[in-house]
Amino acid sequence: IVSCIFQDNSITIGYGGAVLSYCALRVIDSNFTDNYISTDGAANDLDQSPDTLQSYGGAIAIILAHMPAFPIEISNSLFMRNAVIAPNERQDTNAINEIDRARSQSPARARAPLRRTTTSNTASFAESPTNGAQGGAVYLELSLGAATLRNSSFSANYALGGNSVRGTSRGLGGDAAGGAVYVSVLQASIELDHCTFNNNTAHGGLASSRAGNALGGAVALIASTIDAEIQALDLTFDGNRATGGSVPVGFEGVAGDALGGALYVLATKQFNATGGSFVHNRAIGGTSSLRSGDVQGGGACITGSSTSNTTLSWFGAWFAHNTAAAGGSLELGGSGFGGALSV
Repeated sequence: IVSCIFQDNSITIGYGGAVLSYCALRVIDSNFTDNYISTDGAANDLDQSPDTLQSYGGAIAIILAHMPAFPIEISNSLFMRNAVIAPNERQDTNAINEIDRARSQSPARARAPLRRTTTSNTASFAESPTNGAQGGAVYLELSLGAATLRNSSFSANYALGGNSVRGTSRGLGGDAAGGAVYVSVLQASIELDHCTFNNNTAHGGLASSRAGNALGGAVALIASTIDAEIQALDLTFDGNRATGGSVPVGFEGVAGDALGGALYVLATKQFNATGGSFVHNRAIGGTSSLRSGDVQGGGACITGSSTSNTTLSWFGAWFAHNTAAAGGSLELGGSGFGGALSV
């Protein structure tokens, strides 16, 4: 895909608001604006798989299970105001006003449908939240090979986990990961090189029992095996935000955590970063009258595996004016760790 423009495209739940690829895709000198995934017109029933309630990649979703013929590449491209809005579970009417207020404050594209969706698939929600949102602009799932994001700009993209407000203990909010970019690699490598991320947001879903977490206001990088490698070169993060979901007034539940106001990394082998700046990014824990959310890394949160040795190296980065703000609570407030960086 070279010198192409994708604008105002959308789908109802699933993968890729504008583009879905199962091959080694190269995107060069292209523009993706106002593409989104939403719940408009969704029909959720007992026969629907929980996976179909997830939303991946507001602009592009790339899924590759085999060794690609050449590396995946996204370069010299612009991603602006793309959004992933995950579906909601059935809600109690006395909590709807709180949910609508939170959605109305979202920086996601105003025209993106924000209607309340009802589902009868309550069994899946009772076990775990399946209404998550990953990659407001780009979702990449790579088993083998390599991928590079280079010289590209990501601005005002948004990932919003689904809400689940019920008069029972089963209300579980959806997680939001990567307000702009979500990458999951197995036996593969990912490199981010000279990209800028401005004013992107990941927001966990509201819930009556356990609200959704937010991982990486701009970028979430997940390396699932010891053979995966992650490199970051001269990235710029400014004004990004990760916000854990809250529990509406009148319910006693656990609010969502926020990890990495701009960047969240789970590295099982090594994470190498050179240069980069993190300015005015925020990680904000959700609020609840019972137990509010914890926060780690107002700028970045880097975590390793508990079963392997993870190597982290970072040279020449600049962190300024980042904030990690734990959620407040009448009973048990959240805790904050690392206003700039949590490792």
